[in-house]
Formats: sequence, C-alpha cells, structure tokens
Amino acid sequence: MGNEKIRDHSRGGLRVVAIFEATKGLLVLFAGFELLAFIHKDLHLAAEQLVRHLHINPARHYPRIFIDAANHLNDVHLV
Repeated sequence: MGNEKIRDHSRGGLRVVAIFEATKGLLVLFAGFELLAFIHKDLHLAAEQLVRHLHINPARHYPRIFIDAANHLNDVHLV
C-alpha cells in the first residue's frame, strides 16, 4: 500500500513538471512569433514605447541597454 501512494505522488509531481515545461515552451514560441511580427518595423520606437508603458525611466542604465539593443537589431538578426 505504501509504495502505491509514493507512485501516485511521483506521478503527480511529474505531471506538474511536465505542465510547467510545456507552458515555458509555449511562452517561448509565442515570444518568437511576436518578434517575427516586428520585421520591417521600427524596433527602437517599439522598445521605447514598451519602456514608457511599463513606467520605467528610459534614461536609466538597464532600459537604455534594452533600447540600444533594439536599435541595433535588423531584419536579418530577427529571422
């Protein structure tokens, strides 16, 4: 009887991990498709708008790194 409870508990834990990993995979796929939507668009402007939407000061160090990185991306790098 005790081994049966351990197996059921292990299966439940495995199921939780599988769902978590599947969710992470779907999130990465969604983010990738969203990035492809920015082909032939102004990524610098989109990055600035995102930073401002999140109420982050774009002049600070880390938001500036994000905006500069978006400025250096081109269509070849996105694909």
